[in-house]
Amino acid sequence: MKVKNKAHVEASIVEAYLVEEISIFTSQYFEPQSILNFPGRSSGALKKRWLSGSEGYIIETYILINCEVVTPYYESFLNELYEHYDSKEPTIKELVATQFKDWFKHRVKDEINYTGNVLLKLHYWGPTTEVIRLPCYFVNDYNFHTERHSVGKSTFNCGVCVKSSLYTNTNSDFYGILEEVIQLDYPLIPNMQIVLFKCRWVNPVRGMKVHPRYHLVDVNFKKVYQKNKPFILAQQVVQVYYTEYPSMKRDKVDRMTVCKIKARRVVDDSR
Repeated sequence: MKVKNKAHVEASIVEAYLVEEISIFTSQYFEPQSILNFPGRSSGALKKRWLSGSEGYIIETYILINCEVVTPYYESFLNELYEHYDSKEPTIKELVATQFKDWFKHRVKDEINYTGNVLLKLHYWGPTTEVIRLPCYFVNDYNFHTERHSVGKSTFNCGVCVKSSLYTNTNSDFYGILEEVIQLDYPLIPNMQIVLFKCRWVNPVRGMKVHPRYHLVDVNFKKVYQKNKPFILAQQVVQVYYTEYPSMKRDKVDRMTVCKIKARRVVDDSR
């Protein structure tokens, strides 16, 4: 409701829009201090389900790796691995995926009894295994729909992209389809939540091609990323959509072209 003063309707509407635009503009310069309760909103009918044991382990490990309060422990764990495994990257990644969560909880078990860091305690106890499934989620100024929720709709809102740390290298980006949006709750502190996207990712080596001159990206969803890492934080995702490749050649019939979408209310500073 934009009208606060019915005696001056037009001025009240203008004032409300000015306040909204100023708050949106200034918010571009500030980042949330935690991955918990990142700004976003859901819509549609909510459902609940239980995470499997493997899902819960993968999710909690991923959250710990991406949490700032856990970063010193993660770096310490990596240093221990590098001392024993001579920086063999495949081995290091596998050990992080299978051992870091247990190592972290064993390491901080005694610390949480006297530390004043509430977030450290929060991640030690972890989230509940009962999660809420969301059909739609608005985050990063994008309106995301799950693949199932998008069926029969005129818009395509389930295309996702995760930018690599090398922002100038398009070859390092990951592209996929949003299959599920889940909300995790942390029982230690009321109303502490994290929203994750479960996606089907294209294999970045075998299923993706980038034009060397125009940097256009083609993907093939028949060549999916087989590694067991489907989850991503909602705030790490940008939206894309896929269109059929304009060719009838046999080697290109399964390809789709990636089209990037500009986020709503984003200030265009390209000029």
